[in-house]
Amino acid sequence: METNFDSLPVDIILHLFNYLNEKDCIMFSLSGVSARFSFLCGERRILSIQQCYFVTDSLFHKYLSSWVCPDVVTCLDTSHCYWLPSNFLFNVVTSMSQLTSLCIQDTKLNLSHLWQIFKKCHLIEKISISLSENDVDVFEEMQEHEALSKVFIKLTHIKIFAFNAAYYIDSWLLILQLLSYCRKCVDLHLEVVYSDEYFKYGPFGKDDYDDAFVSRVRDEFFPHLSWMANLKNFVILKRGGLISYPDECSKALVNWVFSQHDMNYIERVWIMEDVGILPDVMASGNKLKSIFCCGQLSSFEEIGKDAVQFGQLEHIGGVGLGHWILPNLRYIHGYCTSAEGVDELCRTHPKLQHLHMNDNNGHPFYIKDDWMLNYLKTLVYICSFPRKNILETFLNATPNIEELHIGYSNRSALDPWTPSDYKSSIYGNGADCLKMIGLRCDRLTTLSLSAFYLFEGDFFETIFSGCPQLRNLHICGGLRYAECLNNLCRSLPQAEKLRDFRLQYEFEGVMPYQAVLNALLETKRLERIVLYEEDGPNIPLESQELQDVLFKFVSNMPHLVCFCFITASEIETGFFAELKNKFDEFILPIRPAFWYHVDQSLPKATDPTVPRIHYDQIVFPINYFEMPPDF
Repeated sequence: METNFDSLPVDIILHLFNYLNEKDCIMFSLSGVSARFSFLCGERRILSIQQCYFVTDSLFHKYLSSWVCPDVVTCLDTSHCYWLPSNFLFNVVTSMSQLTSLCIQDTKLNLSHLWQIFKKCHLIEKISISLSENDVDVFEEMQEHEALSKVFIKLTHIKIFAFNAAYYIDSWLLILQLLSYCRKCVDLHLEVVYSDEYFKYGPFGKDDYDDAFVSRVRDEFFPHLSWMANLKNFVILKRGGLISYPDECSKALVNWVFSQHDMNYIERVWIMEDVGILPDVMASGNKLKSIFCCGQLSSFEEIGKDAVQFGQLEHIGGVGLGHWILPNLRYIHGYCTSAEGVDELCRTHPKLQHLHMNDNNGHPFYIKDDWMLNYLKTLVYICSFPRKNILETFLNATPNIEELHIGYSNRSALDPWTPSDYKSSIYGNGADCLKMIGLRCDRLTTLSLSAFYLFEGDFFETIFSGCPQLRNLHICGGLRYAECLNNLCRSLPQAEKLRDFRLQYEFEGVMPYQAVLNALLETKRLERIVLYEEDGPNIPLESQELQDVLFKFVSNMPHLVCFCFITASEIETGFFAELKNKFDEFILPIRPAFWYHVDQSLPKATDPTVPRIHYDQIVFPINYFEMPPDF
């Protein structure tokens, strides 16, 4: 149909692309509203359907065949589109011969496809892939004719997502072998997911993490990694499992790199591991803009005294919050050593945008309030229980805050803590202190409350009415008693813009799934829901009643793309298979839903009968962000 939209100048339509995500672009292109928009959208060099869960293979094929010119596309991102058939996705990729960047992590494409892709798309320099235990056999076959070495030798940007589990895989062998083929890489991003058993039993089920295993990879692979001296970005992230435990392979790799090379070109180092990177390994005049090493940057607390050598730093983590003057500092992840240090840090860095503050020393902590952080968007306040003077000071000083996380990170909901004297002046009369969030944060979009108990009276009503932009609400613990839960359920319909709701809890009695789900039915635009019961009386749930409640809920949530339901209660054998079949009739392949029963043993990823739970889609409320926003 004819619209005024087609009469807009090309420059204006092109400018609109800066404000639309790929989902919006594809849907608008397929709507038929504007042929000009669809044509211009299809001419773009960047094509991304990353996490566009509504995109089926037929819909994507229609979009490609109608509007996209494959020879123009240079960057293709299908990350986490794990439902797309491998043959279809392979044909899409290989039709784009001019690709220079390809992101296919968490898809059905693996190492066996990679060599064939490079035969068609020989200009690729940037790649993002996933590794699993299935790739080990594939890799051994391809080693014989050196196929992968020819691929990796010309890559400049590499992102690898891998999985480590005791008994059947340690991905570091495969990761290091692939990296030993590299020569030109300047941007390396490794992200490893660990099973709970990995650090308990060690790789391949050994009682301890075998030192011989680490020595082997050091002797066999490290001599081939001299190219890492030219790295600009070096990132190693850890997810899942007992992530507080060290991974000796990653520690050995990082320590070796920084002890053997000057790293003159390094700009970003983000390592979720206890490693000993010291300021003196950084050459004078270095280009370092961002550095984080989990808990091991105490030596860097002196960098503020050398603004000449480290004045270009924008992001820093793993340090004590102290008296620094770093003019370009925008993001900081640190721990409180003194009230004066935090006060001085905020006063001398008014353009901070992200502050992750760990105040877990258990002592009174007072700060002044004669500074403002007008640019601050994200505040993570790690504490056993929020103190009034700290919370009030920051809420008064951050009028534009959008994300607020309070409590312990990576803690259980089983024992939420509330001090016996929470009504004292230190804690600001408990619930009244927390209600300040609803009174001061009218731009808040994300709120996480973890591992403490105090959601009394009209707390949730105040939050939802005072934070009309709230899209993400994550709660871990604190709702153990019926009154608190009733307050939440009564107030949930007020959260009109809520899109992501995650509740991690432990109740006495039967899990109140029905009350929570019925309350959530009022929020019709929810996209992601996680209900995670950590522990309970293990009372059998009635199969038919549970099925009716879940089926009614999902069928009435038109925008739902992720539903994770975890219970400690007993469920009849075969119940989830029956429920999945019923869901598949009207959900899949349009909207994937996920559920899992914690009493079952965690299956291997190779088991085709088990629904896949993707760590990138389901992040429980206790897991705060782990990297600065530009990574």
